[in-house]
Amino acid sequence: LTSPSAARAFAALGVAIPAVSIGPQTTAAATASGTHIVAEAKTHDVAGVVAAIEARASDD
Repeated sequence: LTSPSAARAFAALGVAIPAVSIGPQTTAAATASGTHIVAEAKTHDVAGVVAAIEARASDD
């Protein structure tokens, strides 16, 4: 998820799919909307999101 508004729109879909957030504001909005965030990017850009996904995938 790349923005608080995207997080709220994602939650409004009503699907229970874990997500990755681009940063703390997006994580807060997603969590408040009921979305489970499994990882947050350390750098707030696309490369950070990709790195967060890769790190999360290697944890499994």
